[in-house]
Amino acid sequence: MNVEDLCRGCTAIVAEKPRAAAKIAKALSGGRARRILYNGIPIWLFTIDGENYVVIPSAGHLFSIDSNKKGIPVFEYTWVPRHHAEKSYKHLEKFYRVFSELLPRAREYINACDYDIEGSVIGYMIIKRWGNVSKMKRMKFSSLVDDELRRSFRSLMPPDMDMVEAGLARHEMDWIWGINVSRALMLLFRRIFGEHRILSAGRVQTPTLFEVVRNTIERDTYVPSPLYGVSIYVEINGREYRLEGAGEPFRRKSDAEEYLEKVKALGYAIVFDIEERVLQYDPPYPFNLGDLQKEAYRIYRISPAKALEILEDLYLDSLISYPRTNSQKLPQGVNHGEIIERIGGIQRYRGAVLKILSRRRLIPNNGPMDDPAHPAIYPTGEIPRRLGDLHAKIYDLIVRRYLATFAESLIVYGVTSHIDVAGRRYLLRGVRIRYKGWLDIYPFHRIDEKPIPQLRVGERLKISKARVVLSLTRPEPPYNKASLLRWMESQSIGTEATRAEIIETLYKRGYIKGSRATELGIMVCSAIDRYFKDLSRVELTRHFEELLDKIRRGELRREHVIRRTIEVVGEAIERFLKNIDSTKPGDIDLPGVKKGGCPICGGPRDPGDKHGFCHLHGLAHRRIIEKYREWSENNYSWDKYLEKIYGLKITGSKIKEVIGYIRKEDRAQDHQK
Repeated sequence: MNVEDLCRGCTAIVAEKPRAAAKIAKALSGGRARRILYNGIPIWLFTIDGENYVVIPSAGHLFSIDSNKKGIPVFEYTWVPRHHAEKSYKHLEKFYRVFSELLPRAREYINACDYDIEGSVIGYMIIKRWGNVSKMKRMKFSSLVDDELRRSFRSLMPPDMDMVEAGLARHEMDWIWGINVSRALMLLFRRIFGEHRILSAGRVQTPTLFEVVRNTIERDTYVPSPLYGVSIYVEINGREYRLEGAGEPFRRKSDAEEYLEKVKALGYAIVFDIEERVLQYDPPYPFNLGDLQKEAYRIYRISPAKALEILEDLYLDSLISYPRTNSQKLPQGVNHGEIIERIGGIQRYRGAVLKILSRRRLIPNNGPMDDPAHPAIYPTGEIPRRLGDLHAKIYDLIVRRYLATFAESLIVYGVTSHIDVAGRRYLLRGVRIRYKGWLDIYPFHRIDEKPIPQLRVGERLKISKARVVLSLTRPEPPYNKASLLRWMESQSIGTEATRAEIIETLYKRGYIKGSRATELGIMVCSAIDRYFKDLSRVELTRHFEELLDKIRRGELRREHVIRRTIEVVGEAIERFLKNIDSTKPGDIDLPGVKKGGCPICGGPRDPGDKHGFCHLHGLAHRRIIEKYREWSENNYSWDKYLEKIYGLKITGSKIKEVIGYIRKEDRAQDHQK
């Protein structure tokens, strides 16, 4: 076939990536597809029943949004070749050229990109640019195994225009939101610092950053409260057991000491109730993307973004089903018995497979969450040849979770003895695993077994020792990438496909480092809170997510959402421009702007703080004062209190900075005297 005749009168099949294109061509042609390089890009040719087909790969999105308009507001934009708009995507030019030369020759078109919003947009934009959308069909598949690809090809669907419209709306809405607020931030910082800084904000990115900043400030200004308990040990059959307090701790040490005296005078505890329970823990649900990302981080500390990258590789190697799914339900039309048998060919899973196949029926413990596009993530039964360390860990996690969903329940026997000690309730718990069930297959959950002493109601237990112990209230835990992803899920912002990428962007921008917001992140949030408060609300972001879902369901048009986005962003930009036009650069106060005000950090003074502290150090100072009442009730002098909380690891960093300043000032005053 001459180069000029390639794709003439053919059906062009558009794939999302070269590896996927190779799988599709092999499956549809029965391995007879001819691979050639066209302008350096691999394409595949084959014939079915006299019809010519050409599989042409993309490399993700070939088009992105751009605008020639400078300044703000900017609402005029066009879809342009991505390699024109973004320098880091120059490699896409070869793919662009191949489509531009081959697609106009085609007679019909099949979008065989991943069946999700992004895949729908990628294929649609390519076919719209060089072909005829009215002659486009859609392949829907959840894995790249041959049988499923062939079934999908035999059952071609009409174009998924609702998904396309939702995808275009998301891109356009996020572009309008992001470019206007980002440019506004850069304009503001140029006025403050007199220099150009690359800053960004986003419809989902900004409320996520706000949550990390809130968490950081709470931890930085945290002062622990004192709590007192009485630790009690009893002797049972020559063995010592520590009782677990079941009541509220004492707020005052004197109350705890008074109770301790009663305990010592009494000398024994009385068992007043024994509760026996047999607990059945059903198998875990099949993985959706979010659940898998959180488990990968919990078990192996693999970040959500890295986990998704690995999942993409496993999917393109036909080892797992499509990973960007929200479903916790395995597909009904798949022969799970056959998949499990094939997995049994791998030595380390053989024992688990034999147990599962010995059961009469294979019924997975599906979860409640569903996804109209794809089922939960499952192994296809293809045997991996060679996997790197991280890929092997993620693959193993998926296989074990999949097998565990078909396994028997975990059975745990527990005994809780309720014990009265001088009028207060204590507990003594014992736990024993009776049957491991699915835990044998998916051993990533821990059941701490504890000995179960044989007791009787009314039995007296000798107290072997008792003492007052100080405990402290704890700050809320810091965010990591997995817990931040969990928060985004709980707020229904972002999608299973975008959350990990948004989190990585916050780190790349320097807004988050480790588990906390940076000074830059706090400064950016303060600016957005002051000038774009409405746009920072998670409720607004969630509202627009709901509008996108309505487009996907065919209940709303894209134009309505874009028009609403322009209204909301336009009003915010108008207020911002009026505000900064009437404000002198030297009068703009934000955390991190060193203006020689706060005596600790040099930041702008909080107008409401009589000591001249900035907002954060003023907040820390007020919390130190407020908490002193609790400590003073336990005979801590002011100096002893400051010394105590300064030496605690859980005390916030801003609290310690204020204490350091107070001590310095006190020393200076003593020196003057």
